[in-house]
Amino acid sequence: MVEFTANSSSVNQKDDDYKTESIATCVFIEKHKPIYFLSDLSEYQTLVSIELQEWAAKEASPRILKAGVKKIAIVVSNDFIVQMSVEQNANEVSNEIANQFETELQYFLDRFEAEKWLIS
Repeated sequence: MVEFTANSSSVNQKDDDYKTESIATCVFIEKHKPIYFLSDLSEYQTLVSIELQEWAAKEASPRILKAGVKKIAIVVSNDFIVQMSVEQNANEVSNEIANQFETELQYFLDRFEAEKWLIS
């Protein structure tokens, strides 16, 4: 399992920083080929712009799926607006591409529940 955890330093994160972190995560996943991916965004504090959501859907997400990840658990923020931004970002890719690669995607408010689902 590969884990990505955003921390409180994500407040007002710049688009280029988001892209750099996303690409680094993709490279790591492509190298190690995990089946499970846990993305803990519970501390993430930045709204993801529509343009950045589109970039992630076209550039980052397909790379993760093509690497063979079969289950993705996303722990979302308790902040409703940030949570909606994260979910909208993931939904840009989840239905069409995830089905193509037979990947399951679930959202959680609790990290323990996310981990439990991933290994079930």
